Amino acid sequence: MTPHLFLTALVAATLVVLIVNGVRSGRRRDAVRQLAGEWRMNFAALDTLQLSGRIAGRFPVPGVSALRVHNLIYGMDGENYRYYFTIDYTIGVTESSRRVSVVATYVEPRDRRRGGATALTLGDDQLPPLDQYRALAAERR
Repeated sequence: MTPHLFLTALVAATLVVLIVNGVRSGRRRDAVRQLAGEWRMNFAALDTLQLSGRIAGRFPVPGVSALRVHNLIYGMDGENYRYYFTIDYTIGVTESSRRVSVVATYVEPRDRRRGGATALTLGDDQLPPLDQYRALAAERR
């Protein structure tokens, strides 16, 4: 195989992986958006509420890095703001590091004078993401 042909095959394989990943992530985002509609809550694909900065110090797993919040469902829950979202983070150092994706929920009071926010609750990362959203919502009820 010539170097030119090898490079072409490598670029083509990379493009296929990127396209498949984009389609899968778009489908997941659309499913979470639909779930937000069923729950009569709001949806944001990105961390427009800047939750990552607020939850980083409350994160129950020590030594995480590159914390990213996305697929955010949010709304009022009584006198509180409730958030459900997917968190992607890296755990471990150098060669043993791995990327983890899990759904979480977080509640903070509407009136900040009433006290602090609740602890961050993580979903079961063995479940598919939509099932994690549903399980966390069921725990609340």
